[in-house]
Amino acid sequence: MSKQKKFKIPLLHPTVHVILAFLLFVFTTLVSRSSELLEWEETLFLWIYNWPAFLTPIFYVITQFGSIYVLAIISAGLALRKKFNMLIRLLLASILSYQLSGFAKDLWGRTRPNELLIEVVNRDYFRGPGYPSGHVALATAMAFVVGHYLPKKYHWVVPVWIIGVALSRIYLGIHAPLDIVGGFAIGWFSYMLFRHVRLFPVKFGKKKSRK
Repeated sequence: MSKQKKFKIPLLHPTVHVILAFLLFVFTTLVSRSSELLEWEETLFLWIYNWPAFLTPIFYVITQFGSIYVLAIISAGLALRKKFNMLIRLLLASILSYQLSGFAKDLWGRTRPNELLIEVVNRDYFRGPGYPSGHVALATAMAFVVGHYLPKKYHWVVPVWIIGVALSRIYLGIHAPLDIVGGFAIGWFSYMLFRHVRLFPVKFGKKKSRK
């Protein structure tokens, strides 16, 4: 009897991912133009925001995994271990996601939950535009890059990293759900854009001449 071929889900080309990420960002941008939170968005936000208070210090630590401080720590570690290909890809994707999220805030910035739900939200650590979430954008880019180099058995780190930071931003009252989705779209876009770039190791030093 001939062996049956196992069904495999076809992998999408990076260009397809870039287009899908862009469309997701455009969609969330258009939907979030309202001056108030959408009904489903407010319900989800309040459910997460009202989780037990003892989680505050835990989520405050988790949210740092979407910060430039963690990016700096990971970058330093990669440099010390001479993992330069991974370091370059990490910096390219992360810096792009950070810059794009800041640019989007200036153009389409949305009011933060502490200003939309004044009577409910009292954890207001930040001011200024909320959409999209820069922390989630940066966390997504970093998680995808790191996951790209991890063994398959550790790929669970990627969704845990992204979801953890996303939940922390909502729980701390800093971002609304659509801010999170917009940030994820930017991080996804940034990572996939640099999947088109091939990196090759460079060996320094004089080549020995052949006799």
